[in-house]
Amino acid sequence: MTSGTDSSRTQSQGLAPLAQLFSLCHRHRLPLSLLALQLKELPAIGRELGGGRLRQLQRQLAEAVEQRIRAEDGLVAWQRGYLVLCLPGTRVEGAVCLGRRLGAWFARTRFTLETRNLRFTPSMAVHVSELDDTASREPIRELLMDTLCLLATEEHGGEPVLSRRARAALDRFTAPPATVDEAADHGEEARPGQLHELVERLSERDDGILVRELSPALRRLDEPTRMRLIDHLLEASLIPGATPS
Repeated sequence: MTSGTDSSRTQSQGLAPLAQLFSLCHRHRLPLSLLALQLKELPAIGRELGGGRLRQLQRQLAEAVEQRIRAEDGLVAWQRGYLVLCLPGTRVEGAVCLGRRLGAWFARTRFTLETRNLRFTPSMAVHVSELDDTASREPIRELLMDTLCLLATEEHGGEPVLSRRARAALDRFTAPPATVDEAADHGEEARPGQLHELVERLSERDDGILVRELSPALRRLDEPTRMRLIDHLLEASLIPGATPS
């Protein structure tokens, strides 16, 4: 966990752990999500109690949040009541779920500062890094500031605000899987593991759906290929977990 201050030099140093996570995810083509939280009550508390006590409370809040995230996640406590979580290997839907859990935790938790019991209601926003080659040219500070700017949205209804990029990524994740026929109609070449993922997702819904979706593709196979497939299916039924050679 790192703490940001009003000093640009300190802020740049505080972003170093996030830059490392950013570089790691880009190198290994892993998703990277940022979850920003704004605790709007903090500035008023700072004006009332002073900057020293405000920083004490902000450290207390950051440490409490840090206990509720993974060891590999990064956290920056920014000025004016912001907390930014850097979530390596986490897609948009995972960041949204974490935001909801943290929101529920804040709703039922009281924080103590001297003799006062305080409660906080966070506004939240989710942004993601691009996985393509443009990500290497996207500064981590710019990514963080784009995330914080989303918190200016007034109507959030308690749900994390999503950037356009995050919304597009979420829509891709929630879209129904394309069938084998649809992929062929669009001239798309199957990626390695794509058919395996399709079979698994269809199996989770209903065995009947799986058979209906695969039947048209199976009918296009030539006879020798169909016979080899039958052999593998028989082998799989006799030896669970067997893989075709």
